[in-house]
Amino acid sequence: MKVFAIAALFAAVQASSCESDTQLIKEGEGYEACMYYDSVGVKTVCYGFNLETGSAQSEVEAVGGDYNSVVSGGCLTKTQCNSLLDTEVDKARQGKDSIYGAHVGCTCADNVLVDMDYNLGTSGLATFTTFKSYIDAQNWDAAADDLYTTLWCDQVGNRCSRDAEQI
Repeated sequence: MKVFAIAALFAAVQASSCESDTQLIKEGEGYEACMYYDSVGVKTVCYGFNLETGSAQSEVEAVGGDYNSVVSGGCLTKTQCNSLLDTEVDKARQGKDSIYGAHVGCTCADNVLVDMDYNLGTSGLATFTTFKSYIDAQNWDAAADDLYTTLWCDQVGNRCSRDAEQI
């Protein structure tokens, strides 16, 4: 019984000592209520929501937004942006799960993987095969070190270092 209590306490401390997947995404993406172009010229709104995907119009309309207005430079409310974020974070969690399973053995690493899926997409995250081998082995230090060697790390700057430190 004592071993179980100690393990539960360790898990609780570990989970509370890292940022949630949603916090990581909000910090990594920033918030813009009105349409803007991301670093590669894609029309975007809110917390990095890509307005050029096939489902963007229906998703914006599902939260009560006027897609045509937003894609032409308009804005969404904070509530609408948070609703879009919730939907997209759920998709990123599902994407992470499809590659790594429901839990990799470290809540902090799980949260980073969701952040990476949100940013890269599931197909992009799947290309990090060496990184995945370290995560699968629960070799957290090697996984973090491997992130620093990626082109993604060069492109996203402190998002990468923050994610690596959280692992």
